[in-house]
Amino acid sequence: MKLEQLMEGVPFALVQGSLETEVTDIIYDSRKAAEGMAFVCIVGTQRDSHDYAADVVEKGASVLVIQHDLAPDVLESMPNVTVLKFDNTR
Repeated sequence: MKLEQLMEGVPFALVQGSLETEVTDIIYDSRKAAEGMAFVCIVGTQRDSHDYAADVVEKGASVLVIQHDLAPDVLESMPNVTVLKFDNTR
């Protein structure tokens, strides 16, 4: 399904990439990351999954859903990944 269809009616900011990106699944567990998936970064009480953004992209995730900004060098290292920013990813 196209990301644009998934995001219909949901307020977000497009940080980089395209809403035409195909998404095969939506996950929040970095261990399950694979080709074409959207990874939702969640700030938890013990861990911040934003720290795993580069790892999931390396495993093939094509979309990152973030709550706070990623370091510029992290974003630059993944130019082919679509990044969406929300006030709260939960």
